[in-house]
Amino acid sequence: MTKATFPLTSQRSALAWGALAALALGCGGCITSSTSSSSSHASTETSGAQLTTDYLAPDAYADIRLSGRTPGDSLDVIESTFTRVLEQQARRLPTGSTLTIKFTEIDLAGWIPPGRGNDLRIISSAYPARLELDYTLSVPKGGTTVNQADHVQLSTFSDLTFGDTSRNQPLAVESKLLKDWLRGVALKVQ
Repeated sequence: MTKATFPLTSQRSALAWGALAALALGCGGCITSSTSSSSSHASTETSGAQLTTDYLAPDAYADIRLSGRTPGDSLDVIESTFTRVLEQQARRLPTGSTLTIKFTEIDLAGWIPPGRGNDLRIISSAYPARLELDYTLSVPKGGTTVNQADHVQLSTFSDLTFGDTSRNQPLAVESKLLKDWLRGVALKVQ
């Protein structure tokens, strides 16, 4: 297990630190990250909520391979992308909130055809994205704390309208799923 802390004031380049340093850009605190074959964890504080993400048993996820990348590199990209999307949306939560998300399954949209190399992922509604997660949200309200917890299955069973998201971006489908889900959660607790 490796563990590293990256303060925002660090002048190290994102290129040198790879995906972990990219996570630190733009957040209002520090990120602590640890990685092992059984789980991965990151914690950030945004202007709205304290956000913690865990990736439970990533070796068992259905499909996390990104085109042209190893499974380990793919997981790094997925973690940094999901963290960026979740941080942006967590700013909508009331100040002082705590949000913990544990990814239990990731199945990326589309598929990589066998025998064609690993440079092409075909995205279609026949192979929907599927994310499963457990979350806990604690929101301070009038001197008390309101807790909300659930197991959520997010999926794209039909064509997705992307709006402000480009289909050409890596993980565009999955990013939109997370963005829309957390936007809905934030609206419910306002």
